[in-house]
Formats: sequence, structure tokens, C-alpha cells
Amino acid sequence: MKKDVIKLSKKYEFKPEKCPFTIYGRIYQITDSEGEIYYTGTLSHLWKPTNNANNTYRTSFTSKKFETVEREIKAYIATYSSVGVVENENFDYDL
Repeated sequence: MKKDVIKLSKKYEFKPEKCPFTIYGRIYQITDSEGEIYYTGTLSHLWKPTNNANNTYRTSFTSKKFETVEREIKAYIATYSSVGVVENENFDYDL
């Protein structure tokens, strides 16, 4: 049985206005066991969209197109709020 092949496609460093730390991002290219290629993105920190939101917004950046994932990550970063910021426990800083 073939395993998925995961390759790092691009790294990001974002410093949103009024944010006390750097937010790191990654986009990975994944080739699944059937040979299908798609892209997925992740961020080092996540946040609530508003004070009234119940939970931190955990978005999924996945598409067959790199450009779509990149656009979604940048759009999420543009909505940065300092409300309910949490570190993404699944983010790998070492890659």
C-alpha cells in the first residue's frame, strides 16, 4: 500500500498590525496513495473572529490549487483579531 507523500511548498512569516508575535504559515503539497495532488496550509496561531464568538476559528486551507490555499491563508491573516488567540498545537515549527 502506497503512503501519502508530503512536501513543503512554501513558508510564511506574518506580522499583523497590533500583534505581539510573528505568525508562521506553511503550505504543503500532498500526493495521496492514488496519485492525486492537493495542497493544504497551516498557521502557527489561530483566533476568534469576534468577542462574541464561542470558539477559536479553526479554518481548513485545502485545495487542488496552490494559489487557492495561498489566497485563503492571506485572507485569514488579514482578519487577524487579538481575541482568543491560541497557538496551534499541530503546527510544526521545525519544518
